[in-house]
Amino acid sequence: MKTISCPGCNKKMNIVKLKCPDCNITIKGTFFSHRFGYLDKETLDFMETFVLTKGNIKEIEKMLKISYPTVRSKIDKMVEEVERIKEIENSYEENKKNK
Repeated sequence: MKTISCPGCNKKMNIVKLKCPDCNITIKGTFFSHRFGYLDKETLDFMETFVLTKGNIKEIEKMLKISYPTVRSKIDKMVEEVERIKEIENSYEENKKNK
């Protein structure tokens, strides 16, 4: 599940409240996550593995115990997700300009 995409229209949602779990200080406003904050957990976990292995597909295969075609599929999904998020961000910025 996407953490910050709207479940109704799949558009980028605004973060309007931040709260410290220790001292309960709350800040209200409009905040935005970095685009990686909009990735689902599976894609984000794979991206972490990709970075830690410096993109070495053989190392990814060993670490995750998956085949080459599966690694390629996960890389393709990761790229598609980042492109989708960039598209949402661009659409959001365009809508903001047109208002």
